[in-house]
Amino acid sequence: MNSQKLNLSTPNMLGGIGGIFLVIGFLFNLLGLVGLILILVAFYQYSQILNKPSI
Repeated sequence: MNSQKLNLSTPNMLGGIGGIFLVIGFLFNLLGLVGLILILVAFYQYSQILNKPSI
């Protein structure tokens, strides 16, 4: 890795909010779908930041 500091706060925040929405989604189906999408976006951002397309 290069000496540049990695900023993982945005994917962490999106993943956390997505996880909360996914748990609440058992009560409201739309929130579960939004939570799943947020978690997938967080994984995509992790793969872009870490330059590992296998994620």
